[in-house]
Amino acid sequence: MKSKLCWISFIPFAILAVVIEVLQNNSILFSKDSNLAPYLVVGAVLVILLINIIFVAIDKKSSPVYLLSMNIPAAAFATLAAALVASKSALIMILDLQNHTYTLFTLALSVFGILTSICLVIIALAHIQGRNFFPRMGVLFLSMPVWAGLMLISEFLSNRTVSVSSVNPINLFCYAFTMIFLFKLAMLIATVDGKNPVKSMYLYGLPLAGLGLAVGVNTIFSIIYDGFDYSENIISFAFFAFALYVISFNIELSKNSYSNEEQLLEYDLDDFDNNQSITAIQDNFVVMSERQTDDYDYDYSSVAGADDDFVVAPDIKEDDVIYIEKNKAESFEEGVVGRKSKSEKLEIEDSEEQSEMNKIDKIIEDIDN
Repeated sequence: MKSKLCWISFIPFAILAVVIEVLQNNSILFSKDSNLAPYLVVGAVLVILLINIIFVAIDKKSSPVYLLSMNIPAAAFATLAAALVASKSALIMILDLQNHTYTLFTLALSVFGILTSICLVIIALAHIQGRNFFPRMGVLFLSMPVWAGLMLISEFLSNRTVSVSSVNPINLFCYAFTMIFLFKLAMLIATVDGKNPVKSMYLYGLPLAGLGLAVGVNTIFSIIYDGFDYSENIISFAFFAFALYVISFNIELSKNSYSNEEQLLEYDLDDFDNNQSITAIQDNFVVMSERQTDDYDYDYSSVAGADDDFVVAPDIKEDDVIYIEKNKAESFEEGVVGRKSKSEKLEIEDSEEQSEMNKIDKIIEDIDN
């Protein structure tokens, strides 16, 4: 799974982006008003993206499905990002009401910001419990990339009257990478079938992390030298929280993600006995791994003697697929699908063969007597 090699490009170039911000804020090599430093930061992050494209393109083994494990740091940073996004959305609403400049666009910006905060809290709960929580909420999760897209448009609109040379490109790229990353994260958390979202966590997440770290360092120095400006600094800290979330989540992915060979994709709804009481209306089913022991939304432990829990994945009617880990395959076949596992089939065949041999031995013994 060569996507994990993306760390090789991320670490040095993310450090480079942070160092550039440190040098600029201390007026070393770059002045504080330098237009070159932000573009160098963006350039370092784009190098991460370009190198990661190569690693992701040659990775043919990573499974597109990932079942979450407990990750407290990721949950903490997702919660922090939720609070900061909600705060920014509330601030936009309050300032526009005070200035009597409220528009449909700013209303949408505030609403989708609140929805994004709710989604991030749900994702934090998923990390705390170590499972793909509320997997059927993919539509709600789409509010996250919509919010980032609206913020990107707002950033463009705010720069209409500013000279191109004085525009800071870092925020623009932050919103762009955040939009793509949150879209892929929604697919991953909700187990939506699509182009490999696991590899996208590396491809788009690590550049976002590089930008977020640089923005966070720049904001800290800005507060030290110029004081705290809530309206200006809050979204920068949100990017910093997203960066820390990406890093903690990608560390989990690097440790626990599966290859296609470790995850079978061969069962469909036709394998289920029509007499089984399956109440879920979705088409996909995901078998949870051994490290996850909590109860899930849909428990099939009482169905046909199954010992494992299952969680329903999103409704994708054109592609009825059941994702299952290899080490669960035999118990799945016996417990839910209702057919014998390979090992049990071999035991039965051996038993039948031994029975036949015993009969032959008895006939030979009778002849001899």
